[in-house]
Amino acid sequence: MNIEQNDPVFLDSLIHNFMHNGWAVGDCFLTPEVIAQLATEAHVGILKGAFHQAQVGRGNRRALHSEIRQDRVCWFDPDALSEAQKIYWNQFEPLRLALNRALFLGLFDYEAHFASFPSGAYYKRHLDQFQAVGLRTVSCVLYLSDQWLETDGGALRLFLPNGHHDVLPLAGRLVCFMSDRFYHEVRPASRERLSVTGWFKKRPGLPVGVV
Repeated sequence: MNIEQNDPVFLDSLIHNFMHNGWAVGDCFLTPEVIAQLATEAHVGILKGAFHQAQVGRGNRRALHSEIRQDRVCWFDPDALSEAQKIYWNQFEPLRLALNRALFLGLFDYEAHFASFPSGAYYKRHLDQFQAVGLRTVSCVLYLSDQWLETDGGALRLFLPNGHHDVLPLAGRLVCFMSDRFYHEVRPASRERLSVTGWFKKRPGLPVGVV
């Protein structure tokens, strides 16, 4: 399996856009081989019953709300990563360091899960940061579905101050945004939509830099 380090040009462009907008999109974050392997692992996990219906809320308030979100998820175990998952995980370290250097965000931890949206599934408008618990600081979504067409739907819709911006879930595309600033939603698609969704987190009590 081909291991590819972050391209400095890719990383510089991503950080530049993130600094100016609070969000950024870049393509070809990982090689097609690694993307394909991650997609295969997701499909195998679904067949084995490793995915569960995603819930809304935190702690004792977590509950299923299919009127809000309809995806299924499978969390990564940092101590039991597959080869492809290790490559994915390691690629985020240069991004974490670059974000901290540029924006003083104090990012120190990362968590991630596979996400599967069956045909027609959606996730209505929401923020990624839990109320009163501001640990999730930067949201990162890497798309895995190959040969995605605009007519397939399934865009990530970011709600911006001057309107909205739709990001198509093309395989290898990475989108990052400030977890506490941007409401977003996942639009329904006509086919299954696969991704890895993750969050850079800061230590409790640490203030977040401003972008």
